[in-house]
Amino acid sequence: MGRPVEVQPLPAASGEPTSQITIEPAKPRKSRSNKRIVEERQSAVDRNEPLTRTARHVKDHPIINNWIAERERQRREASASRNEWAIKNAPGPITEVDRRRYSLLSVLLNEIEAKGGRISTSPKGNLEARIEGETVEFQIREKQRQSRVTTSFAGRSFSKVELVGTGKLAFLVLTYWPGHHSTEWRETNSVVLDSRLPEMVARIFEGAKALKAWHLQRQTEEEQRRKAAAERVERQRQAEIEGKYRQKLIELATDWQTATIVRDLVAVLRSNEGVQNQDVSGKSVAEWLAWADQVANDLDATRNGAAAFFSMIKPQSS
Repeated sequence: MGRPVEVQPLPAASGEPTSQITIEPAKPRKSRSNKRIVEERQSAVDRNEPLTRTARHVKDHPIINNWIAERERQRREASASRNEWAIKNAPGPITEVDRRRYSLLSVLLNEIEAKGGRISTSPKGNLEARIEGETVEFQIREKQRQSRVTTSFAGRSFSKVELVGTGKLAFLVLTYWPGHHSTEWRETNSVVLDSRLPEMVARIFEGAKALKAWHLQRQTEEEQRRKAAAERVERQRQAEIEGKYRQKLIELATDWQTATIVRDLVAVLRSNEGVQNQDVSGKSVAEWLAWADQVANDLDATRNGAAAFFSMIKPQSS
C-alpha cells in the first residue's frame, strides 16, 4: 500500500573532534515585584534612611514595649482563668506581621522624637505626635479582608464572616485639617511601608504645621469677630447716649419756650400798675408777679450762658 520510504544515509563523519552540548533546565524567573522591593530597600540604605528590624536591629520604643507587655499579660490572665470564652477573645500570639509592625512603629516614633516631637497614646488607643503645640493622631495597622470561617463553641460549630489579616500593613493619619481628610498608604506586592518611612515622618510634621496655621487663622478670625461685636456694642451705647442728649435738649428747649411765654405773660400783667398792691390769696399781685418771674428763670436753661446750657445736656462726669 503506497510507495516505500526512502532513507537517506547520514553524511560521513569528519576527522575533527566532536564537542558535547549540555542542555540545562531554564532558570526560575525572578518576579519584578521582589526585584523592586530589593531595589527600594537598597535605595533606602544608600540614602541612609531609617529601616525596620527586617533590615537592621532596632530597639523597640517604650510605648511598643508597653503594648507587648500588656498583650502578654492579657494572654496569661486569660489562660489562667481557664474560661473558654476569655481564652477565645484574648489577644493572639505575636505574629511575624506584628513584629514587623512594631519594628516599623519603633523606627517611626524614634524619628519623630529625634526631630523634636513627643509621642503618646490617644484615648482610642492610637498614637499621637505632639509637635509645636499641635497633635497629629496616626496608626500603622495590618490590612484586613472579610472571610467566612468555621468555628466552634460549646461543642457546636458554625460559620461566620470575620476580618482576617492580609499580611500587609497600612499607615493612616487620622487627624483632620483643611484640605486633608485622611491619609492612608497601603502596602502592595511591589511597595512596602519601610520604603515610605521618610514620607510618613514628613506627612506628620506637615500635618502639625498645617494645624498650627489653621488654628492661628481661627484665632485671628475669632479675634476679628470679638472686635466686631465690641464695636457693635459700643455703637449701640453711643446711640443710646446720643438719644438721651437729644431728649434732654428737647426738654430744655421746651422749658425755654415755656419761660419765654411766662415772661411775656408777666410783662402784660405788670403793665396794669393799679393792682400791684392788691391782695390775692394772702399775697400781693406784685409778689405773684415776682414768683412768676422766678418760675420763668428756673425754666430758662440759657440764663447762665451757652456753656452752662450744654453742661446740663452732658454733665462733666459723663
